[in-house]
Amino acid sequence: MLELAAGSGRITLAVLPFVRSVTAVDNSAELLSILQEELAKPERVKNAAKVDAVLADILRLELTDQFDAVILGTTSLCLFDADQRRSLLGDIQRWLLPGGELLISLRTPELGGSDFYVHEVSPQLAIEESFDVTAGTFTSKLVERNDAGERVAEYSVTTHLLTEAEFRAELGAAGFAVAAAFDVGPRNRADAIGNYKLFRAHASAAGAGIKEGHTHG
Repeated sequence: MLELAAGSGRITLAVLPFVRSVTAVDNSAELLSILQEELAKPERVKNAAKVDAVLADILRLELTDQFDAVILGTTSLCLFDADQRRSLLGDIQRWLLPGGELLISLRTPELGGSDFYVHEVSPQLAIEESFDVTAGTFTSKLVERNDAGERVAEYSVTTHLLTEAEFRAELGAAGFAVAAAFDVGPRNRADAIGNYKLFRAHASAAGAGIKEGHTHG
């Protein structure tokens, strides 16, 4: 299995007991070090050898191996513009074995009503979310506050807006056939804007272009 934008391994660690191997790719050395720390824990060390952590930009990733499955979670595809998405989906086709599966998530803000929302996670933590239809962007900002309620730190990420129809069209243009789509509900908070979906798509036989290298589960 290949996980792109693996981060600290939230998905990698969850699937590890059920797969032969995982190549976990991320461009953050800090996040991959957290993954390595988790793998060193007694309850996980027996599966640690299954993981190959790769520090790389997924848009510039060069692989000679092919995989039964590729995972791209946390709506990471929307970090990229249309050309970058097209290029990445083409690379994923080459990295998948014929008939392999792509598991990919998408969050689509519902356009209409207010374009700014605040989720109060705790007295010290809030998530501010907004979308700009004109610019075609969606921004999530994590705000940390002290005991007096003053902002002490902010972390934000801006992604491209992508409707489900546009997303499905891009998958189809890249040679993927969507086999199933699942609604994913919020875990701990009500999401005022946006729907989460997990898509399971099959790679076309014509899309698999690597003829040399190794295969992985």
